[in-house]
Amino acid sequence: MASLYIRLGGEPAMEALAEFLYERIALDEDLNRFFKNMDFAAQQQKQVDFLSDIFGGPKLDHELDLRAVHRPLVARGMNESHFNKVAEHVIDILREMHTEESDITAAIEKIATFKDDILDQ
Repeated sequence: MASLYIRLGGEPAMEALAEFLYERIALDEDLNRFFKNMDFAAQQQKQVDFLSDIFGGPKLDHELDLRAVHRPLVARGMNESHFNKVAEHVIDILREMHTEESDITAAIEKIATFKDDILDQ
């Protein structure tokens, strides 16, 4: 069976998912406060790289410390409700991209394995 990365559509799908996700985050009043004054283009590319890596595509060429990266956001109040809201956006975007439900479930399950690190728990 092909990797989740391939089933989702490879690099173009990761780029689209990251782009649409940050568009939604920018408009989401519960989330956008955590991303003020952030370079969205750079952040989007980091997200593409991360998603590609965790879904079985090209691997990051360095170790990513999700706790350290997200610790300042957690200190500013980011919590499980915010994590869940991002996950909801990902689900909605994947559905809009006509992704199979089983692949959406697999993607969210994979992302969920990083929740404790992202929330520094």
